[in-house]
Amino acid sequence: MRQASQINRALAMVVLVGGASILPAAASAQLAVPRSNQTFLILPPVPAKATDSATAVQLGDAIRKKVEGKLRLKLNVVKKEKMAEALSNSGFGADAILDEYGACQLARFMNVDAYMSGRLDKDGTAPVLQLRLVDARRSGLSGWITVQTPAGSSPEQVADIVADSVDQQTKAAEQSRECLDRRDKQDYGSARERAERAFRLYPNHPSAAMCVSTIFDARKYPPDSQVVILKKAVAGDSLLAKAWDGLVRQYQQKGDTAAWADAVIHSLAIDPTDMRKRLAAAELLFRLKQYPRSVELLDEGLERAPGEPQAISMRLRVCFEGQMWGCASEAMAQRYESDSVVRADSLFLKQLLAAAGATNDSTQVKDWGTLNPRAKKYFQTQPDKAATLKWTEIGVQRFPNSASFWRARAAALKEAGKTEEALAAYDKVSDLDPKDITSRIASVQILTEQVKIDSTVPLDTVKLARIDTLLSQVAANTTDENLKMNVAVLYFTPATKMVQNRVGLNHAISMLEKTKANDTKKQLTAQASFFEGLAYTFNLQKEFDFKVLQASKDCKQLGALDRYLTKMNASLDAGASVQAATVSQIKTQTAGIGKFVADAKKAWKCTF
Repeated sequence: MRQASQINRALAMVVLVGGASILPAAASAQLAVPRSNQTFLILPPVPAKATDSATAVQLGDAIRKKVEGKLRLKLNVVKKEKMAEALSNSGFGADAILDEYGACQLARFMNVDAYMSGRLDKDGTAPVLQLRLVDARRSGLSGWITVQTPAGSSPEQVADIVADSVDQQTKAAEQSRECLDRRDKQDYGSARERAERAFRLYPNHPSAAMCVSTIFDARKYPPDSQVVILKKAVAGDSLLAKAWDGLVRQYQQKGDTAAWADAVIHSLAIDPTDMRKRLAAAELLFRLKQYPRSVELLDEGLERAPGEPQAISMRLRVCFEGQMWGCASEAMAQRYESDSVVRADSLFLKQLLAAAGATNDSTQVKDWGTLNPRAKKYFQTQPDKAATLKWTEIGVQRFPNSASFWRARAAALKEAGKTEEALAAYDKVSDLDPKDITSRIASVQILTEQVKIDSTVPLDTVKLARIDTLLSQVAANTTDENLKMNVAVLYFTPATKMVQNRVGLNHAISMLEKTKANDTKKQLTAQASFFEGLAYTFNLQKEFDFKVLQASKDCKQLGALDRYLTKMNASLDAGASVQAATVSQIKTQTAGIGKFVADAKKAWKCTF
């Protein structure tokens, strides 16, 4: 309820002052109750909806009155007036509704033997009451009562059903108290017999089960026996922290790590503020390689205690070693922002970049998502481009002379489509590492995409020269056949486009020659020769004006034409296997030019 957290805090403060009553002396005297009966505090159930608060209070009052009347010889029910005094002295109204934690605090403050709280759900036509009896001081009253109330029932009719259930509970509680009394006298056989009587009245009776557990402990029973009886206790009351803590110890002794972790998590759910227990549970899950569950526990703890250093440190370790890259990137970023020491650690920043750029298998994400829907956020199936851009910028700012950070920065900029900035970053890499190869190739790829090869647009010869320079540097600094082939392809691709578009044919011829020079596996040589032959053919009339040549009878120019035809025909012959018909047609058409050269050489008496 809206007031519950305020009440809880106030009551907690009351308990922390040594249990001293904040009531006046007269009120304290009124709260004193005979010890012959069990003092029983009945609280109104917590409604699922705030709009049902009035109904919850009416039910609480009706149940309190009915139980007091029916079980007055067995239970000393705390009157509403006494409970109201305790609440009002803390600044709250008599009809305040407390959650489970608040109910426990009030019960401690009022020094009762047992109390009853619970939940009210009115979603259906027939309201459902789930009431929890909690044994505070050897009362034996413990476990849950579920009441499916008939539609249209009055609070008094519902209270009558609850009172009958509580009556049955008191009978089981008597047997549970007998178990404890006989255990204290070390009459273990008789004590267990009383516990069995309680189980017949109320299967999985929590207090009776815990009595048997203490007997097993006294008689040094093995963990398996303890596990069985403690499971009965938590089956009777899943919120019984001491039973879960007992299971934690027994599973730890057995070495059953999975069950141990499960018990710790259940115990933690009862008291989610216990960071020590939370860290232990997260560590266990980590050891079991249940990484998403481990991180979830830590995240829940950090929501309650932001900045808790052990939780932050463990979260980073779990995310990174669990290869949950989305989580790891986030965790490392958090540490970078909060820890000034790691800001000067280049290795940490490199690991952060690696996490931001890493990906998880989609099947892995799907599988974890099936087990735990919230776990999907801890994985990433695509690199985190935004994070990579951010951290590479920080990297080059903090470590401006690091080629590796500049290399990562250039790649991130290229991926983001910021080509000019990427080229500048790759230039920086080249300055810092003259023998760098991959960055030069990456620059060539960007430049090649930028060069427009179109007869309607002037060719960017500056970029072509830059491409040639970079590729020449790569070729000069490697003997790796695969890299050489990469260079060959990077020359070949734009060159063939230039030939096809009849643009920059001399540049194309030069690049095709370099394609062949770097074609260590001879996979492109024939094609390069074919396109080179075409380039020579297409460029023939541009290179030579035959009318001017005939008129001038210039032997030097005629010799240049002869050498040009030799190269053209050699290239066509070397590339004939690519398109034999095309080569044959070209050579037929240009045969007359060859005859002209031979006749002119003789007639002009040239000596070339």
